[in-house]
Parts: sequence; structure tokens; C-alpha cells
Amino acid sequence: GTPQVYVDDADGGMAKKLTSIALGASGLLWSPDGTHIAFVSDVFPECATDSCNAAKESELENGKVKAKLFTHLPYRVWNYWKDGKRSHLFVVNVETRRTVDLTRSTRLRSTSEGGWIIRSLPTGNRCAM
Repeated sequence: GTPQVYVDDADGGMAKKLTSIALGASGLLWSPDGTHIAFVSDVFPECATDSCNAAKESELENGKVKAKLFTHLPYRVWNYWKDGKRSHLFVVNVETRRTVDLTRSTRLRSTSEGGWIIRSLPTGNRCAM
């Protein structure tokens, strides 16, 4: 499966799954007040919903055609193909599990390393990546 965001009680209780995002979550950062977790996930820029991302990923994985056409960089990062995906910054509310794509309406792309570094400002109301 794809990596997701979970939280666990310090007393060893059951872990609570916060996300079910189709293409997985990485680069987690807690907000200073502990109410939100920021993370990065790849998305297909033409998709407005997570179900669209899941369908496009399934099409790539299960399709008969394995040829690739590259029109921009980066097309490959370390050991995986980007396949037209871009990295977006998301935030999930720890209590409600509501997930928001903060960079959905932007054209940001990650650099050649393929990863973003997320940092929170001390006030907790902004983050930078």
C-alpha cells in the first residue's frame, strides 16, 4: 500500500489513520499547536479529486502501453518515474481528518531531488516549503 499519516497515543493504544490519499504521504510536519499535520503527496495536476488521481495511477500501472513521453523535468527521481505528477503540500486536521491540498491551484513543481522540505513558522498559522 501507499504510505499514509497515522497518529498513536503515547500509552500504546490503537493507531488512528488520518489519511487515505491515493498516492501516499511523506515529509510530515506537526503544527506547533498539535492540531494539524502538513505533508507532501504527488498528484496529477489535471486531477481535482483524489479519486481522479487514483484512477490515473491505476491506468498507468495496469495499462498495456509502457512507453513514456517526457516534456518537462524532472521525469525521474531516484528510483521512480514522475509520470507527469507534481508534489503538492497538504494539511490534515488531526481531530476531523479533513485533508486540504494547499497548493492545488498553483503550478509549483519540486526540484530535481523530488522532495520538499516543510517548515512551520513559530506562530503555527503559516508554513513554508
